[in-house]
Amino acid sequence: MMNYPLLIKTMLERSHKLFPKKEIFSRCQDQDFRYTYGDFYQRVCKLANVLQRLGIKQGDTVGTFAWNT
Repeated sequence: MMNYPLLIKTMLERSHKLFPKKEIFSRCQDQDFRYTYGDFYQRVCKLANVLQRLGIKQGDTVGTFAWNT
C-alpha cells in the first residue's frame, strides 16, 4: 500500500529522478517521437511556467484537445 496519492506529478518527478536517460517512445499516425524522461520533465516544466505566466493558477481548469485515433 502506498503512503501517498498516486498523482501524475508524482509519477513524472519519480521517473525523472530515477530514469532521466530512459527513452520514451510514442507513435502517432505518421510520425514517431523519442525522448527521455529527463527531456519530458523539462518540457512539462516549460509548459507549467508558460501557463503560470498566462495567469493560470493551481485549481484552475485547463482544457486540451487531442485526436483519439
